[in-house]
Amino acid sequence: MKMRILRKKMADGRVSLGLDGEFSIYIVKELRNVLMKEIAGSPDLELNLASVNEMDTAGFQLLVYLKKEAARRGGKLVVGGASEVVKSVLSMYGAQFA
Repeated sequence: MKMRILRKKMADGRVSLGLDGEFSIYIVKELRNVLMKEIAGSPDLELNLASVNEMDTAGFQLLVYLKKEAARRGGKLVVGGASEVVKSVLSMYGAQFA
């Protein structure tokens, strides 16, 4: 399954990306490249994961990696919305991305 990415530039300069679809090992490599380009352009990134219908450990690991990369570049990764699937995975690991 593929993931759709909806990109929106916010008034304050941040980029907001809406992810729609599967956030799993099957798409993580491709998704990592796209998201790293976004962080390179603007380290303050908001991800809206409200339309993610599947997430596994690889997806979670990518979120952790992106959060660290954004911080390393002086920015912040925020999850602005999360589906029940995403909330469940984040809860399982005790993670917060607010």
